[in-house]
Amino acid sequence: MFKRKAIKSASACRAVRARRTNVVKPPAKREAVTATLNNIVQQIETRKAQYGEKLPYGTISSIVESHKVNFPWLDVNKVNYHMQKLNAQLPSANRNDTNDISAA
Repeated sequence: MFKRKAIKSASACRAVRARRTNVVKPPAKREAVTATLNNIVQQIETRKAQYGEKLPYGTISSIVESHKVNFPWLDVNKVNYHMQKLNAQLPSANRNDTNDISAA
């Protein structure tokens, strides 16, 4: 039915095989990414505690830039999104909900 294209060189053949095989399985990669992001969020929370719950301007971007050498996929948006997901997972008793306050 389908014709396969002839691969001309050995390096091209290796490249095709490399694309077909998964070097790192997705769940393991996901766990590694999550562990890295958790570590960065922990550093951010430590700095937040040092400065009285307020982060100085550029703190997150400086932490991301320091980790960029080892993790080139890392950017500020991923860290912010991960922090939002972690905050959403907190029980509602720990968050500041205005629904719990009754207007008297």
